[in-house]
Amino acid sequence: MLLAMLALGSGAAQQPRLAVTIYQDSVEWTDSGTVRATVWRPTGGQGRLPTLIFSPGYGQTPPNYSVMLAAWAQHGYLVIGIANPVFPNPDSVELYDASTVIAHQLVKAISHILQDRGRPGSPFSQVDPARLGVVGHSVGGSAAAQACAWDPRLRAGMDLDGTIFGAVVHTGMQQPFFLMRQRFRTAPGDQPKFLEYHDQASLHEDSVYAHTRAMYWLTVDGLDHMAFTDAALSPSIFQRVRAAVTQRLSPERTQDIATRYVEDFFGHFLSERPRPSSLDMTPFSGTTLHRKG
Repeated sequence: MLLAMLALGSGAAQQPRLAVTIYQDSVEWTDSGTVRATVWRPTGGQGRLPTLIFSPGYGQTPPNYSVMLAAWAQHGYLVIGIANPVFPNPDSVELYDASTVIAHQLVKAISHILQDRGRPGSPFSQVDPARLGVVGHSVGGSAAAQACAWDPRLRAGMDLDGTIFGAVVHTGMQQPFFLMRQRFRTAPGDQPKFLEYHDQASLHEDSVYAHTRAMYWLTVDGLDHMAFTDAALSPSIFQRVRAAVTQRLSPERTQDIATRYVEDFFGHFLSERPRPSSLDMTPFSGTTLHRKG
């Protein structure tokens, strides 16, 4: 499928880029079960491309994020969305269990992609194994963090508003990692406790931050958890009124912030571009950036 799009600018001060045509394709292969993936890539490019593996939220599929993922492809990335595995009893699955299962699948999918890329006609032929990153939303973001801890082939990772579970909470990661998360406010006198299978306040993320060598944590006022999806871009009247009353950040603004940091963060750590100022100080109002390393 060909998608003709006008590339997003990286912040208000920059001019829009020329239109880039994005090619979207569906792929599947058999492992212990059927693995389904969706690929977004800019057409016309030659040679290997920096590659982002994307993991969706629970109950979502990669095509549900097509607008945002195609925008990333416009910036020169090959984006490969890996559908979550099918859980036999999805309503009874706890997110901390799902995170580990999804992370295992991501690591196995990376092995398949790197092995298949040399095959003539492979949809992964432009994958650059030396410039491989992972991004996830919600539980997919937790899985992205765990995959980084397990797999040194990943050079950087990003979590879009996902609570982090698993061993990575205690070990952190060797790779640079970026967390974009809604701002949590605790009532005066509240004393959250660390629970292995439930994150009170942001204690899990605090622990990951403490144990990871280079980490960037962007807190965002009014972030709507589902604002990264295509469905959020066409809300109902009720949803629009609710967003206005609760002062929710618009999906358009949310995706603009995410795309800006995908370009800047991965551009620096995957493609060794000069360090952008956005990694030292956030250019977006209503956001706060904490960093180490």
